[in-house]
Amino acid sequence: MNSNLKAKLLFALNHNKKDKGFTLIELLVVIIIIGILSAIALPNLLSQANKARQSEGKSNIGAIVRGQQAYRLEEGEFGNLGDLDVTIEEEFYATTVTASSQSAATIQANDVPQFQSDLKSYEAGVLQPSSTAPFNSVICEDSTASNTNVTASANAAATGCGAGETVN
Repeated sequence: MNSNLKAKLLFALNHNKKDKGFTLIELLVVIIIIGILSAIALPNLLSQANKARQSEGKSNIGAIVRGQQAYRLEEGEFGNLGDLDVTIEEEFYATTVTASSQSAATIQANDVPQFQSDLKSYEAGVLQPSSTAPFNSVICEDSTASNTNVTASANAAATGCGAGETVN
């Protein structure tokens, strides 16, 4: 009887192995679920990559604003980018500095051509009306990732950002 029971058990185990596995319907359902989840996650992932690239523009502008303030304290006027003791990295943005007067300067960070439809542009204004007055500065961000540049004035620190722009 013991050997008969073993034979039946082995037969049952061997018979069940033939029925194991996933059906085609089960595999298709899993593939469809994975596809839906990836379709939801991919745009979020791409926007995070653009936000990381935009941090280059913000950090470049911030470093140049601080450099302009230091240069104004030492030299009595705002300087151009070559005059400042600032190192910036320009992989995704092209940065320009305009010392529009002795008391104001404008800094622009525009995205390079290959990222023009994905990244936002930035502009900053630094203002110190007199050598004893405090510095006013503002960084403006284009509200859309479009092919337009931010259009704040050289005195953006006093006037604020233009239409369609936000203050950082």
